[in-house]
Amino acid sequence: MAILVESEDKEFIEALNELLFGRGINSAVIALGYNREGQAVYGVQAPDLLQEREAYRLLFRDTQFITDLGNARHAGKLFEIRAEHLGGIGSLLTSKPALWLMAGALLVLAIDLVLKQLS
Repeated sequence: MAILVESEDKEFIEALNELLFGRGINSAVIALGYNREGQAVYGVQAPDLLQEREAYRLLFRDTQFITDLGNARHAGKLFEIRAEHLGGIGSLLTSKPALWLMAGALLVLAIDLVLKQLS
């Protein structure tokens, strides 16, 4: 059971949890501890893998989900979280090892194509 979203803003976390619950996700707000500044950190957690996957879809892909939050401050916060999430994936796909792997795959495909043309 992974933490879906975490924040120091308990009101934001509770709003996300309510909206997820309204969409059939039996998530729960949990206290995660304190950050370096001494602020309490809260998170939303789904009970099982199936609901976790659906919650991730809602949180990071569903455009209507942000609209349904109904609070501009909360929507802005979720946009920031989405941007961080997508930035992490983008940096992973454009990392040097990933680019070398893609270049190698393209080279193998090119060699295969040339060999098929010669035979």
